[in-house]
Amino acid sequence: MLAKLRYQREHRQYNKMVRVPGHELGVSRRRRRWDPHEFEGNAGLVSYKQQIGFGMSVITLMVTLFVVGYVAAHHLTNDTAMHALGGTLGMTVALVLETIIFIIKAQKLDPQPEPLRQARAPLQSKKNN
Repeated sequence: MLAKLRYQREHRQYNKMVRVPGHELGVSRRRRRWDPHEFEGNAGLVSYKQQIGFGMSVITLMVTLFVVGYVAAHHLTNDTAMHALGGTLGMTVALVLETIIFIIKAQKLDPQPEPLRQARAPLQSKKNN
């Protein structure tokens, strides 16, 4: 508890020391230090549990679609190279699919900054007209 209070006090002192007038955070981007608590609540894989879960999901889907592609190519041709190519194509589709899913989840969890929302609002109203 004492270490946390000391860290907060030092962080406030640092922010006062490097404050730039007119900057919304009070800290210039060049001199701003990395704060481990700054990204709490943001999208991404923060904990090891989330990272391992995402990795296992990717591996499982890639193996599954490799088998599906291999079997589909096996039924279409008798060439073993085409079987492997079908499996590889399935793995590639799985990787692209997982990437798209991750990007969509990250965008849903990541709150947009207020200025960005205000800038997009007129564009969306023009599209609706």
